[in-house]
Amino acid sequence: PASHPTRQGGAIYPMKPPASKAAKPRKPSLTLWEVFFTFKKARDSLSTRSRGAYRLIPWIFLASGLSLFIGILAPLFKVNSLYLFTDEVSVVESIVVLFADQEYFVAGVIALFSIVTPITKLLASDYAWRAKPLEEKAVQNTIKTIDLLGKWSMLDVFVVAFIIFTVKTSIFAEIETKIGIYFFGASVLGSMVGTLLLKRAIKAARTPAALALSTEPGSPS
Repeated sequence: PASHPTRQGGAIYPMKPPASKAAKPRKPSLTLWEVFFTFKKARDSLSTRSRGAYRLIPWIFLASGLSLFIGILAPLFKVNSLYLFTDEVSVVESIVVLFADQEYFVAGVIALFSIVTPITKLLASDYAWRAKPLEEKAVQNTIKTIDLLGKWSMLDVFVVAFIIFTVKTSIFAEIETKIGIYFFGASVLGSMVGTLLLKRAIKAARTPAALALSTEPGSPS
């Protein structure tokens, strides 16, 4: 649009044309809302650049999450004490009972390493998979966090194994494993496999051939 001069104090100044509103560039990263409540994929993220079997990574983590949900709610084992008392124990139930008995430290440890840590690891894996472009440092930092959580999350397996060993060696009680322990174990195994594939997918996506493919006009975004 043409500008018209204005007069101020006897001097004539040209009027500046109104600034045109430029279109805002699309953000390459997803917000936390989009990560947790949508299935969107960030442009140039690992999810858009992975090929072949690596496409199964989100499904492996989904199966691991479902197994974890069942594993912490379903009974892990059934305890028969002196053949008179029988009780089925799940992760959630054991935490509730320990809190009721004011065993806050033990209950907190079990809750942290059996529920909070595995869930955090799954969420971090999903974040690294589709929330950020692959070249961003946040992806590598997330992978390091996942590795750290993976080492600590093995503590819950040790706790369950220790409980089973303690009860089985007792002359006053015997233990029978239930379906929950199998789903719990499947969750741990699935999370380990998914993390391994995730790191390999990152390495594969950064090869020269994969980088060239991702920059082609028809590549997914």
